[in-house]
Amino acid sequence: MKKDEILDMKDEHVNAVNKSGLTALDVLLIFASEAGDREIEEILRNAGARRARDMIMSLSTTPPYEITNNNIQTPSAANGPTTSDLCADNLVNYFKFKRGRDSPSDARTALLVIAVLVATATFQAGLNPPGGVWQDTQSNGGPRNPSHEAGRSIMGSYHPVNYLLFMVFNSIGFSVSIYMITVLISNFPFLWEFRACVLALYFTYNIAITSMAPNSLKVFLTAFSSALPSLSPLIAKLVSKLIMASRGFLTHLKHRFTC
Repeated sequence: MKKDEILDMKDEHVNAVNKSGLTALDVLLIFASEAGDREIEEILRNAGARRARDMIMSLSTTPPYEITNNNIQTPSAANGPTTSDLCADNLVNYFKFKRGRDSPSDARTALLVIAVLVATATFQAGLNPPGGVWQDTQSNGGPRNPSHEAGRSIMGSYHPVNYLLFMVFNSIGFSVSIYMITVLISNFPFLWEFRACVLALYFTYNIAITSMAPNSLKVFLTAFSSALPSLSPLIAKLVSKLIMASRGFLTHLKHRFTC
């Protein structure tokens, strides 16, 4: 479907879809590049043109009906899923990314925003662990008030195992989010300048978490956080495989209990 053909369309065919599942309005909005596109969009909307996803939503909110003996009846629950179930399924599918319907640039922008938010949250959590840090130095301590140094994590002094687990998972989230940002902005201008900023951010994060860690965890956290940049692609692939496997398992259980 070309733009030149849009103006020649009749009203009854204005919402026809192509092989990619796109209407004329979808094509116009995704590949907008000409000055007259706004006028074409106005003409299409006046003719009743809609986007494919809007048509899906309107269909999902319209309950199916049966006609028996010239009477209109709604189907019973025994004949199939209820309208609320159909709406819930369509609503979930509506927000999923679909090739051909959704713009790749919009998906990349959304992923970039999410990755930046995750990187910000994990960076702040690494610099401000739960419980805060000690404000004084104490050489002699006991079980209730262990010996500590100013600037060390309070959580690390009382619960070193919990502190280690917190920092490991927080560092994984920080590293993978930075890796996602790097992939999403590849081939962008000032790429090497951004990589220099990312490298400085990694050093800042590593120095911060190792400085606050107890002496017994410093060596491990230093080695672990230093190896994370090279392990991030492997971690991302592993998480993706685990998610796909869990989805397949849940789908199998769903079919097993519904049949």
